[in-house]
Amino acid sequence: MRNVLGAAEAARVERIVYTSSLTTVGKPAERGGPADEEDLYLPGSVGSPYYEVKWAMEMEALRCAAQGLPVVVVMPSAVFGPGDVKPTTGEVLLWAAKGGLPGYVEGAISVVDGRDVAEGEIAAAERGEVGRRYILSGHDLTFKELLSTAPRAAGREPPRLKWPSWLIRSVAGIGSFLGSPTAQHLAAIQDWQPLDSSRAREELVLDDPIPFDQTCRDALAWFRERGMWEGTG
Repeated sequence: MRNVLGAAEAARVERIVYTSSLTTVGKPAERGGPADEEDLYLPGSVGSPYYEVKWAMEMEALRCAAQGLPVVVVMPSAVFGPGDVKPTTGEVLLWAAKGGLPGYVEGAISVVDGRDVAEGEIAAAERGEVGRRYILSGHDLTFKELLSTAPRAAGREPPRLKWPSWLIRSVAGIGSFLGSPTAQHLAAIQDWQPLDSSRAREELVLDDPIPFDQTCRDALAWFRERGMWEGTG
């Protein structure tokens, strides 16, 4: 991170947009409300290397901004949509499309379409304030809502069983052993939360977010075109 920012400074780059993560947003100061850019992740509070690395990188970006480097930080929430080549979060959509999600857990998460993130990145480069953090999010959903919308987009019935959180953590442990890219995020499921993206919408002048059901349909169509899913939903 220091090498990249140092190279940008040497090249006299006019604007740097650093893409951070929802994991650098901490718990809200006021319980019950969505977290925003003023809520900072507390290092060590989750016990995830991913969280720690993202926090360290963002702090380095903000340190350089404080010293005069023109850095703007954006923090996308959970990104879904077409173009998920690995896939990462798209695994959830594929599991749902293939009927592999019989249950859901209590909790909520903030989601965003990858195309809305792209819009936000460009807007941050054009209108973002140096040294400022912007949450790029689209919708706050309960896990039940998220895991019901995805199967319906694939023409399947949504899950009806409510799973205990410990079961998800156990699945995450198995997934981590098998090398699943989403396993580490599942392990921190109790730390996912709704996010307030009003700062980005107002200051970056963003369009209304793409509806999540459309995101699911478009993502599944993209997966189908590439032979990653054979359904017709």
